[in-house]
Amino acid sequence: MSVGIDRVRIRAAESISTRRQLILAAMRLMAENGIDGVSLRSVNAAAGARNSSAAHYHFGSKLGLIEAIVQTLEHDVAAVRAPLVEQLRSRPSTQKLTPREIIEATYGPFMGLLFHPEYGLPGIRFLSRLIADTGPELRVVANKLTGPLVHEVFELLQEALPEMPPRVLKMRILCSLINLINGMSDVTALETSPFGDLSTPGSLEAANCFIEYITAGISAPPGPMTDQFIKQSRDIIRIYSESGQNNTQAS
Repeated sequence: MSVGIDRVRIRAAESISTRRQLILAAMRLMAENGIDGVSLRSVNAAAGARNSSAAHYHFGSKLGLIEAIVQTLEHDVAAVRAPLVEQLRSRPSTQKLTPREIIEATYGPFMGLLFHPEYGLPGIRFLSRLIADTGPELRVVANKLTGPLVHEVFELLQEALPEMPPRVLKMRILCSLINLINGMSDVTALETSPFGDLSTPGSLEAANCFIEYITAGISAPPGPMTDQFIKQSRDIIRIYSESGQNNTQAS
C-alpha cells in the first residue's frame, strides 16, 4: 500500500517539476523570440520534456501556457508586494504616505524580478513582449498581472495626492507601468547608452533614479494643454502625414 502511495507522490512531484520547467522554458523563449514566435513544440524541446505533448497536457493550449506564466509571475510579485503594502496601510492616519513610499512598495517588487534566480531578465522581457506583441485576447491575460497592481497603486496614491484628478492619475500610473516594464527589459542598454557606460553593477543607483523619475512624473501638478502644445502637435502630425502621402505618390 505504501509503495503505491509513494509512486503517486513521485509522479505528482515529477508532474509539478515538468510543469515548472515548461513555464520557465516558455518564458525564456517568448522573451527572446516574441509571443508569436514560440510554439508548444519548441517549448517541449527547450524544457527537455520526454513527452512531446507535455505542454498541451499541462496547459491545454498556448494561451493556457501564457496564462500559467502570468499567474506564476503575479503570485511571486504579489507575495513580495503584499507585506510592503500592508506596512503602509497599517501606518497611523496621522502619518501621511508619500508618493515615493508608495512607488517603492508597489513597483519595487516588479523591479526585483531582475534578481530572481529563475526569471531574471527573461521574466521582465516576457512581460514587455506580452504588452507589446499581443492583441485584445492576450491583453486580457496581461491585465491579470498588471490589474491588481494599478488598482492598488491608484487607491494609495489617491490618498497621498487628493488634489490629482482621478483620470489624470490613472493615465500617469499606466504610462509609468509601461515605462517601468519596457525600461527594465532593456536595462543592459545602460552599458552602451548615448552618454557612454552608465551601468553600475551591484549598485542600486539606477533603481533609485528610476523610482525618483516615476514618482516625479506621477506627482507633478496637472495643468491644461497649452495652445502652443496643441498647435505644435498638430503641425507635427501634418508634417508626417504629408510626408507619408508624398512618399506614396512618388512610389
